[in-house]
Amino acid sequence: MNRETLKGKLAEIKFKYRDDPEALNTEATLLICDFLSELGYSEEAELFQSCMYYA
Repeated sequence: MNRETLKGKLAEIKFKYRDDPEALNTEATLLICDFLSELGYSEEAELFQSCMYYA
């Protein structure tokens, strides 16, 4: 996934879940974690995901 694809998917998620902040947070977190994993930061993605679930 490249930068523009990530930006587009985040915009889609923001629109789709505009009335559900919890779902928006969850979906955005999963997308960011996928992006980090694709860049080779799997451990960091897992750590980020665990932090976001406590937010």
